[in-house]
Order: sequence, then structure tokens, then C-alpha cells
Amino acid sequence: MKLSAEFLILFVATIAIAGFVASQVMPMIAQQSQTADAIISGVSLYSNKWLFFNVRNTGSKDITQVKADVYRSDGTLLGTYGPVGTSIPPGSERAFSGQIANAPTVGQRYTIVVTVTFSDGSTKSYPTTVIALSA
Repeated sequence: MKLSAEFLILFVATIAIAGFVASQVMPMIAQQSQTADAIISGVSLYSNKWLFFNVRNTGSKDITQVKADVYRSDGTLLGTYGPVGTSIPPGSERAFSGQIANAPTVGQRYTIVVTVTFSDGSTKSYPTTVIALSA
């Protein structure tokens, strides 16, 4: 009887330890499997300083903030839109529009860098080149 009681105690202790380890490791694995990604589309810049774009959340983490920087072809900053606090859940899309500080020149190329912040605090930047349109 003593041997089977010791075996039972060891068996129960092993199961308890395995359960504890699993409860600590599983949340870390689930967190690492989440993705942070987006698609920027519909980017337009007009001579009256208006900027339009869409952000689609293609990852599994919420998007919490969006900002757009507009650069001239020589790399100097023309203006910034945002940052704008938002909530874009996975699979959703939101349109953004607003004015920047300086007017772009019609027909000139500009680089719009949209920076997206995710619920875990990570950020990703998405550059797009556009030609300024007449308002």
C-alpha cells in the first residue's frame, strides 16, 4: 500500500505542476500568435491642404491611433495629420480626412507616411507616393 500511495502522490504532483506550467505558457503563446498589420488605401492629397485615406486592419490586434506625415520629394515635411485616437478592430476599415499645415503644389509628387499604432503599443509605418490634385 505504501508504494501505491507514494505513486499516487507523485502522479497528482506531476499533474499539478504540468497544469501550472501550461497556465503560464499558454497566454504567452497566444499573445505571440497575434499579428499587427494594416492596409492603407484611397490616399489623395489636394491643393487645398486636404488629405484623405483609408486604414483597414488586417491583423488580429486593434488599431488605437493613426497619424499621417506628408513629405515633399526632397524629404522635407510638408505637414502632419493627427495623431488621431481611434478604434479599428480586426477586419474593419475606417476613412480619415483632414487638413495639413501647408498646401501642396498641384502635379508634384509627395510621400504620405501613415503610421498606425496597435493595442500592444507597437507601430508600423506605410509609405505611399501620390501626386497632388487640384481642389
